[in-house]
Amino acid sequence: MTHTTVAYLGCVEAKDKNLTQGFEIGAELPAAADSTVKLAYTRAQQDDSGAALQFVKDCLSLAKEWAGSGKEADAASSYEKKAGDLIKVVKQKLPAIELDASGRLDCGSAAVGGAAATCQVKVTSTGVVPLQVKNIETAGKDRGDFRVGGGCAYQKLEPNESCVISLEFTPSAAGPREATLIVHQNLPRPDRGTQLDLVGTGTGGSAEPALAVSVDTSAAKGAVTSEPSGIDCPGTVCKATFGSTTSVKLTATYAQGSGHVSWEGCDSTDGDSCVVKLTADRFVTAQLAP
Repeated sequence: MTHTTVAYLGCVEAKDKNLTQGFEIGAELPAAADSTVKLAYTRAQQDDSGAALQFVKDCLSLAKEWAGSGKEADAASSYEKKAGDLIKVVKQKLPAIELDASGRLDCGSAAVGGAAATCQVKVTSTGVVPLQVKNIETAGKDRGDFRVGGGCAYQKLEPNESCVISLEFTPSAAGPREATLIVHQNLPRPDRGTQLDLVGTGTGGSAEPALAVSVDTSAAKGAVTSEPSGIDCPGTVCKATFGSTTSVKLTATYAQGSGHVSWEGCDSTDGDSCVVKLTADRFVTAQLAP
């Protein structure tokens, strides 16, 4: 163990020996901080008090000063913030969320125009009250390459319950592809969703430009179809290529017979219709309303 790790564990142990159990010889500060924060959070939930977390947070603040700079200082700062956030969760009785892919999910490689690669992320309710997962979306320049499948959206998770988000990666071009997964939930403002970077690699030759369409049917049921045919999207994200065609017309239809649509990403719009000039990969969103 480094000097900073030994000093940090000594600081925590002086306050509560039970928070330093089970460390392997040679453990570094990031592992030590992760374990002590988790143990302190468990203790805080049992005691309905943030005292154990405050002990750990104070020692992490000292560890940050002892380390000065570098990997250990960054780890101490990151876990000090996490401990502070968890103190708020306990004291204010808030929901909390954890994604098992820490900051980045690699969906692997897939051939352009071939079968999709699949990847998953586990969502766990880590607060002291239920977590209400709301809509799940992708954002970023290649968001149409990552399709959110079933699982998790609009589920209520009791503390310590989990669900799994499935994703399909269908690259529209060769090379690195990237987007951001955003899980919206009932965390208090100013939270704007829990984010996770998505990456994947497209393989194969050059591909025809693809059109991806995301349809939000939360306010009104319906679908978006295309002319020429290829897009028939009742929700989430749909994608198609259109050969040599460079102009595609999208039209919104409504389950109740009539409604309104807000388009984004079109070259031109006319009421329920949107025209896209397909000279490169394009992404269009349609939000249906009564």
